[in-house]
Amino acid sequence: MPGICQRFGSDELPTLERAYEVRLYGPPPVHQISAFLDECASQRRRGQGLPQKLDRLFRSGNSFLRPHLFWAKRELQEIEEGQDEPCEEAHVSFITEYFRPYPALIPEKSDDAESSVSTYGLQIDLTSDFAIHEGGLAWVRTVRLPENSAITPHPKDRRLTRELLRLHRFLLKAAVRLQGGTEDEWPATRVPISPEQFNLFDRLHEASDWVLTVDRNLGVEIFDSPRDSRGALQENARRYLIDYAPVQIRAVGQQLMISTSWSEEVNSLLCATLREMFIQ
Repeated sequence: MPGICQRFGSDELPTLERAYEVRLYGPPPVHQISAFLDECASQRRRGQGLPQKLDRLFRSGNSFLRPHLFWAKRELQEIEEGQDEPCEEAHVSFITEYFRPYPALIPEKSDDAESSVSTYGLQIDLTSDFAIHEGGLAWVRTVRLPENSAITPHPKDRRLTRELLRLHRFLLKAAVRLQGGTEDEWPATRVPISPEQFNLFDRLHEASDWVLTVDRNLGVEIFDSPRDSRGALQENARRYLIDYAPVQIRAVGQQLMISTSWSEEVNSLLCATLREMFIQ
């Protein structure tokens, strides 16, 4: 996003002269996507005060037709259906809940199963694997339970940990039976990445300075996976710069990724920082 080319003191905030456009994409209901922006604008219209930095961002623009901050919401389906049409230009595009999980069955195994279990068996986390094969790309998430007491037992009574693991296993095996699986299979969720999703990310990056992706199924591998010998993900690694900040790596919390394909903008930010540090 364009910087502010003026000097100001520590107690003085700069005047924002540019108008900023933000596009928000997500599943219905889309009105929930920008609830914070909507609430800030509503407070300002009611005459309620906002923090100084937010108030600067929501101030009036040069004209009614050109507000200082403009944001628009779209359903993901709208831009998915227009695969051959360019996305609307924006300084920032925000996309949420784009990757959709599906139930799956995988072979049961106990390799590194202890990594799923912690806190004496009271906490069970998801493990994630990024699968690259001829059928496509996908994240596979599941719960791995140890075959025996490979974790630290509860200090009060070791039987608590053993019974907790047995209960988890019974419930997971019941899920396999409900899906029509066999005894040597294990329940999982599979999050495939389709060529259409790659195409949409390309279109968003071409039309936006920055793309913010918030998704509970997001993984950094989509933009950086050196194991892909076919070159599709290697090309992404060369095209995009990312700032990946997972909120909770192995749990079901949201993940945040900030990416851009405009290396000139990143170079300008780095050059300014290097000059401030007297390196350049």
